[in-house]
Amino acid sequence: MKFIIGWLLGLCMCTAFAQGGGAAVAPFDIHWETERTEPGPQGRGWRTEARFVVRARSAQLLGAGGWSLYFTCLAEADEGPMRGPFVVERLVGTLYRIRPTAAFIGMQAGQPLSLPLQHNGRMLFPDRAPQGPYLVFDSEPERALAPQAYRVLPPAGPLPGPTAEEHFARHAVVKPVPVAELPPVFPTPQALQRAAGALRWTALPRTVPGPGLAREAALARELLQPFFAAGRAAQEPPLRLVLGPVAGLNSPEAYELRIDPAQGVLIRGRTAAGVSRGLQSLRALMPLKLAEGATLPALTLRDAPQFEHRGLLLDVARHFHPKATVLRVVDLMARFKLNKLHLHLTDDEGWRIAIPGLPELTDFGARRGHSADPWRHLPPAHGSGPDAATSSGSGHFTEADYAEILRHAAARHVEVIPEIEMPGHARAAVQAMNAR
Repeated sequence: MKFIIGWLLGLCMCTAFAQGGGAAVAPFDIHWETERTEPGPQGRGWRTEARFVVRARSAQLLGAGGWSLYFTCLAEADEGPMRGPFVVERLVGTLYRIRPTAAFIGMQAGQPLSLPLQHNGRMLFPDRAPQGPYLVFDSEPERALAPQAYRVLPPAGPLPGPTAEEHFARHAVVKPVPVAELPPVFPTPQALQRAAGALRWTALPRTVPGPGLAREAALARELLQPFFAAGRAAQEPPLRLVLGPVAGLNSPEAYELRIDPAQGVLIRGRTAAGVSRGLQSLRALMPLKLAEGATLPALTLRDAPQFEHRGLLLDVARHFHPKATVLRVVDLMARFKLNKLHLHLTDDEGWRIAIPGLPELTDFGARRGHSADPWRHLPPAHGSGPDAATSSGSGHFTEADYAEILRHAAARHVEVIPEIEMPGHARAAVQAMNAR
């Protein structure tokens, strides 16, 4: 969160603290705290009185007028006149600002400045507190000033809910399980038979794929390579990948994993997706240490998913996550045998995929930050801050980025389900078209 600086010195401070084209840094520390929480009118719901507290780090002070403090807040703040000489305005979505009235005489030397707020509900958790504050002077409406430090203080007094002692008592019935009794892979397979002996691989084993499993063979090498030193010839029993029926299991993703000290590893899947799930179970059996080889217990396990749709939703609209993060998420989904990535690509706060012929969707709708020009980009939201160049609210996938995400997911048998919101939750697209 971010803001504040002196009125009479405003113009020179905006210049002195500017660094490049982004938000400048103001010599202030700020924190937000609750003052009290009480039942609402007629006992309906709760009301929270809170405040920003601003402390100067230098002799520069905030003057009697000509400035506004912007912030975003998921928990709605009351609009209009507040306690003291300030007014709160809701601009768009979750973006607010506080302005001084004519009764404000300015920040006093050596004294913190208190800016009051009122919220509906009980502000028990940090995600409900105001985020991303910054200061803008009327004399420089394009320049945003961020505080040097911002903190959200926890509520005073005990929080509702179980105490630490009650939590301890509730979990006292939990008993430790010996490691030997834990299932060797996750999720727990439907059938497991352990055998005597172990398979020792000291080098990357040769992978022998059956017809139609070249992609799975490449995945096998990618998963196993980190566990073996580079350059060593593989003399150990191979890893074989085949398609075929799996006893007692009819799911297309069913597989059997067999580890034999003499014959090596066999993964049989009803489909290529089943082989891929078996490879992830093999990966789970590998040791924690890399580049030192592997000793695998002799066993046979068979498994298939209980649910066809095993999904995860990743929201890149409200806060953008780059391609590398999405690829990593896909890898982790495959490791835990999830198969549907619901990619939330658009919302009020951002449009995240390039569309040929409509560049405004990303030129305008994929960037968030402060600007006096409403047609430059979207305003801040969800604490993304004033600087569009570095904001977590800015960014999008190019056509090439999205194609790579699809290829990466397909190689791991993860389906990407893109979500384009219409007609609701479409402010980013609507404003982008207005800008066009």
